Amino acid sequence: MVDRRGSRFAFEVLFLVALAVGLTLAEVRALGIVGVMALGWVIVAALEWAAWRSQPHFGSGLPPRYYVPRVSLPPAQPLEQVNVGYPGSQRDEAPTWIASASLRAEVLGEWPAAGPEARPEPAVEAVEPDSAVIPVRLPEPPPEFRPVVLPPVRRGDGSPVARRGARHRRGLCAPGRATSAARPIDTVMRANVALRELALAAIALLAVVAALAVTQRTRGHTDTTPQPEGSYRTLAGSSGPAVFGRRTACGGVLRSDTVGVAHPTLPCGARIFVTYNGTTVLTQVVDRGPYEQGRQFDLTDALARRLGLRGVQTIEWSYARAR
Repeated sequence: MVDRRGSRFAFEVLFLVALAVGLTLAEVRALGIVGVMALGWVIVAALEWAAWRSQPHFGSGLPPRYYVPRVSLPPAQPLEQVNVGYPGSQRDEAPTWIASASLRAEVLGEWPAAGPEARPEPAVEAVEPDSAVIPVRLPEPPPEFRPVVLPPVRRGDGSPVARRGARHRRGLCAPGRATSAARPIDTVMRANVALRELALAAIALLAVVAALAVTQRTRGHTDTTPQPEGSYRTLAGSSGPAVFGRRTACGGVLRSDTVGVAHPTLPCGARIFVTYNGTTVLTQVVDRGPYEQGRQFDLTDALARRLGLRGVQTIEWSYARAR
């Protein structure tokens, strides 16, 4: 019989590892990873248990089957080849000669023949009862040598007799055969199955830890840069350095390094993308305005210098959508 325990264990390990990799790539939450991996371990443990139940041992609940150890047999030897058919006649003795009845009577004549031996029958003597024999009462044996009389046992009351019958009905032991030799074998097989299931549980736990670590690390390095949404064209200009030091409507102070835009309706802090002459900058609304006709956005001096914008020009802008 081919031993497939090693290949089955390798398949179960690969199943757990593949399950952990799939959960990592799917970006499942930590609780989902733990739950799915626990379910995977239950599946492989059930496979191990089912394979153990199918093995010939005394705890499987099947008809009695005896454990046969695996031994190394010698290599096969070729059989001796013999001729097919019956051997030919190779007789060196002379053929048998049988005398006729007249010749036997002439040669033997009145040869005496032994008859049946008469055996005398043995005489049977009548034995009269001896009235002189006096019965003697033997002493009582010691307590340790007295027979123990057990009370009658009913079936199904949990007594050893009932348990023995139940074990025979379940096929856990052969009738008339002690189970002391079977119990160590069954215990060893149970221990082997328990060790394999513990090993699979350890592998599943390591896979869960690795999947959680990779998932957390991947989420920690996720790019949170907003993406542009929509595209609009409008006129924009710059107020220049004349507004430095002025307090804005959004609660800030305009400085030479302030990067932002002024818009009449967009809320303060709203993030937008501004594109001019192939250069795109992510900025936010820092003030209300503009207060001059002919343009919709008023750029700060630092933002205008970064875009290379002078005067009033046409720009493209879009909303910044967070991931």
